[in-house]
Amino acid sequence: MKLGEGKNLDLVKDIKRLFSDRFAAKSRAKKGFSMVDIMGAFDFKIRYSNRNLAYVKITEDLNPYVVPSVTFKLLGFSELLSDSLYLIITDSRTFLIWSDTETPVRVETIDELYKIMVTAKRDSEDYIKNEISKLVYNFILEARPSLLHKASIEYSEDLISQLDYDGVINQANFIPEFEIDVFGSLLDDVPEGGEVYRYSSLSTLLNTIENCKYRLNCIVAMNDRSEINYVDRYLNNNLDLHQVIDSEVKYANKRFISSLTERKDDLTLWRMYTDNASGVCMVFKAVSNPMFDGCFLKKVSYAKSNNRHDDLDVLKNLMDRLKATLKVDFKFYTLYIWKHFFKPYEYSDEKEVRLLYYSSQPKRSWGLNTQNGIVSPYVEFDLFGALPIELQSVILGPRLAESEVNKVQIEEAIVDSCGDSVAKKRKRIKVSLSKIKSYR
Repeated sequence: MKLGEGKNLDLVKDIKRLFSDRFAAKSRAKKGFSMVDIMGAFDFKIRYSNRNLAYVKITEDLNPYVVPSVTFKLLGFSELLSDSLYLIITDSRTFLIWSDTETPVRVETIDELYKIMVTAKRDSEDYIKNEISKLVYNFILEARPSLLHKASIEYSEDLISQLDYDGVINQANFIPEFEIDVFGSLLDDVPEGGEVYRYSSLSTLLNTIENCKYRLNCIVAMNDRSEINYVDRYLNNNLDLHQVIDSEVKYANKRFISSLTERKDDLTLWRMYTDNASGVCMVFKAVSNPMFDGCFLKKVSYAKSNNRHDDLDVLKNLMDRLKATLKVDFKFYTLYIWKHFFKPYEYSDEKEVRLLYYSSQPKRSWGLNTQNGIVSPYVEFDLFGALPIELQSVILGPRLAESEVNKVQIEEAIVDSCGDSVAKKRKRIKVSLSKIKSYR
């Protein structure tokens, strides 16, 4: 068969079944192998653990593909190898396999192929994992020594149990529990009893106290959508924005955010977030453990004025060092949650604190965001006892209409709200006027 000609569909089907039987059936991986049909020069790809392992092309004549320069020129192998670990061309009897060179390895059975792609790599996993732990230990000792103390890690051998390594795709990662510690070392907590502030409209306050519910909005409805991709772009050297958005929107409806701040009764924030100081500032206290189930309360980490982000550089430098030294890819599996706590320098004056909730199956409602016209979900929690923050008091904005009268009315509305079970907490909520008197 010549390049570009049609294929025997039965042959394609038989070879796909052969790969499925010998690869997917032997899989030890949690998500395993899968065969995915594709369009173009290759017929299907082998996926493993959510990554492209190999592109497979089926032909009845291997001869046109044995000359490296011709093959790379006609099929664009260099580009494909940047998206996959292997390229395979087969006539069902012989297999040509490329990895990182222009010269293929020729094997005569699929079991030999499996050994090259899977078995040999798994046999070296323990050795590579030990080398990874040494490198990561020394890196953390240099960049974040407090993390080792917190996790009771004294030697590099102690770190091995905190790492997973998959030799098939040559990828390492921290186990979830340790990854929480890693991000916890980069992001500051709000201390128990500490206050945080939520600037909002008067109508938002009334809805909150009338329903005794606190709302978190989906990240899709965020005012600055480029912020969603800030961390991805930083870690991947300004990755094309659209590459991230396409995948982000699919999963964004499971992440919800409420933005608060450390700045109390602040004129700039009054102007920005309460319709020119005609709204309110809700005062919350951090309670109990700042990490509830699926709910995270952390201070936002900002870049410096030169756009370097020290905390993100810790992640980026670790990934780069592993890649350069051991040729190993490193992945942070919970980055989709934690990335919302990192922002560019331009926002640093806000001193933001974020309350983020994630659930694979959130109990959500839907509405229209009037600021950007996006239909998006939201979640609501009981105002008391369900979140790592509790409402303590309310400050009325410097330009709120009839502020003296509304102070009394809001106090009455608070008394009438919620149920008897939170009556004592409800009665403690005080309403006051902004101390800013010169702004009109």
